[in-house]
Order: sequence, then C-alpha cells, then structure tokens
Amino acid sequence: MICLNGETLKPVGLFPEGIMQNNPMRQSLSAIALGIVVFSATVSTAANASAKPTLPVVPAMEVASMPVNFEKSYVGRITPVDHVRIVTKVPGEVKTVNFKEGSFVEAGDVLFTLDAEPYEVALEAAKAALQGAIAQHENAVLTLNRSEELIKRKAVSEQQVLDHRAAARIAAANVAKARAAGKAAALELRYTKIIAPVSGRVGSRNVSVGDLVGNEPPVTVLTEMMVMDPVNVVMSVSEKDLLNATIEHTELELKLANGDVYPKVAKVDFVDNSVSINSGTIKVRASFPNPEGKLVPGLFTTVKATDIRARNLISIPQRVVMENQSGRYVYVADADNKVAIRPVTTGPRIGVQWVINEGLEQGDVVLTSNLQLLRPGQEVTLKMAGDA
Repeated sequence: MICLNGETLKPVGLFPEGIMQNNPMRQSLSAIALGIVVFSATVSTAANASAKPTLPVVPAMEVASMPVNFEKSYVGRITPVDHVRIVTKVPGEVKTVNFKEGSFVEAGDVLFTLDAEPYEVALEAAKAALQGAIAQHENAVLTLNRSEELIKRKAVSEQQVLDHRAAARIAAANVAKARAAGKAAALELRYTKIIAPVSGRVGSRNVSVGDLVGNEPPVTVLTEMMVMDPVNVVMSVSEKDLLNATIEHTELELKLANGDVYPKVAKVDFVDNSVSINSGTIKVRASFPNPEGKLVPGLFTTVKATDIRARNLISIPQRVVMENQSGRYVYVADADNKVAIRPVTTGPRIGVQWVINEGLEQGDVVLTSNLQLLRPGQEVTLKMAGDA
C-alpha cells in the first residue's frame, strides 16, 4: 500500500506475520475448522443418499368370499288369474241388471235376468209331451203283453207279436226323448238368469234393460269379470338370468308405482316352454295374494327377484372394476406392494357389488381408489379397509 508521505505500508492482521506463521495454536484452530466442514458435508451427503421418495397411499381391500343372494329387478305387468266374458246361453229380452258396475260379486250372484215367460211355456209343453209319451208307452206294453199270451193259444201270428214288441220299444224311446226335451226346457229356463261364474270385479255393462240378446254369432258380451284375488304378475326374464337363479328358490317382491313395497311376496309358479327368438327372453309368472284389491290388472310394477339361497362367492365394488378393449380388469397389489393389472371375468351384479367368476382369489388385495393415477410396477403404501 502507498501512504500519503510516499512510504509503502504492509497490511496488519490480527496477529503479526511471524506469529501467524509459526504459532501452533493458529494451526490447531485451522485444522479443527476444516474438520468440522468436512464432517458436515459427509453427514449431509449420507442423509441425502439414505432418503427415499414418499410412496403414494392407496386405499385397498382384501378379497373374501361372502354369502351372496342374487337380486335382479324386472318390469312386471299385473294380469288377472281369470278374465271372463259374460254372454247369454239363450236368446231373450233383458229384464233386469242386478249389479253395480265396478263392484265385487261372488260366484253364483245373478247379474242379469232375461224374459223367462217363453221358456216357462216351453217347459210346460215339454212336461205335457212327456206325459203323453209315457201313456203311449204304457199302452204299447199292455198290447205286447196280450199278444204274448195270445200267441200261446195260436190266436195271433208271430209277426203280430214282433210288431207289438217293436211298438213298445219305440214308445219307450219316445218317453226318453220327451224326458230329455223336458230337461232341456228346464235348463233354458234356468239360463234366463245369468249368474257370475267366478268371484271377482265386474266391469261395465254393455246392454240395458229391454235389449234383445242372442247366443248366435256375433255373440253380445254383456259384461266382463276379472278374478282379483289372487292376481298374476308376468315378466320377461333373460335366459342368462334364468340360468343364474333357481326358480324354486326365487322370492319375488313388488314395488308399486307410488313407491310403496307390496307387503306380500310370492314365488314363480310358471315358466314358459320356449325363449323368444326376437328378444331372447322367456315369460315368467307369479301369483300374488290380493285380498284388498290394490293390485289392479293392467298396471305395471317393478319386480325384485331374490334368490333366497345364499351362495359363497367373491364380490367387489363395481367402481373398482375397469374396462378396456381386452376386457375387464382390476388393480391389485402383489407381495411387494407393487401395482399389477389383473384381468377378471365378472358375473351378475348384486346391488353395488359385482360377482367375480374368475381372476381373483380369497386373500388377494384389490386397490379401490385413485385408480387413474396408478401404473403397473409402481410401489405404493396400502391403506386397508377398516384401518384407522
């Protein structure tokens, strides 16, 4: 350095130059400082080398077989067990209508009456004809008996006896014919009262008092009746569903249009004998008790079919099943907690669960969330279902 007076100045440190170069304490302090720096760098490098990246936490579940009841919903249509068209068996004039439209009637109740007078007259005529036939038969028998006595004395010819015998037989046949005619007349008179053949709800009437009705085509339908207790529920079931469930173990429940669940259940009592070529379905029917008449024929209802026979099957939530062009698959974790893709074959859906027919075994670990972020071979930390 140059001072103001032209002299050269030397830098002055904390210690004189000679002391700094030859002082043992200074050298010891320097060595300690250098050691601290080297040790800190070594520790930092080792810590950085031992630290691993944080693994993603993925929710998972352990696969287990559980009792499963197959369930499936269908659209059903309520139909009557019997739908009867009321017609007359004899022609005549309607005299009375004895029911209220839409009401319930019992089997045997009189619905209509026809003018009975012509049939009463016909019955009396048939009775008279029967009495005449009986008298003729009695006379023919007496004549035959006399002829058989006279032939013993050769008073009549054998041909006369044969003729009298034939006349007696003809008279007997006429009696039988007259008796049948009388029964027919009585039957026609009875038919002037048109009765309900079954118990059920009667519909609107198609005739009025004074109308003439007949039994020749085209026949006039006087009214219609439907048996309301029980009623049938008919539905179309796919052949696959039919094979998955056992009919004798299937219980049916109805959900009505207003959302109410019908309190009575039923079982399938009829399966059609062929599958529809067009729809691939088969008609199935069940009979439901309907004492209060809530189930009206023609209404549609939701039918929940449940196989009451539980079976131990593997099922997993539907949301964990993925699908691509190759088919359905799930993400699983192997023994090293690494992600793997597992193809699966699914069975029927049970609520929000999907039955797995092939691809998973009891004890497998299936990943259940964050699936879109996973990739095969990725190591993860599992958060098992039920863990806090």
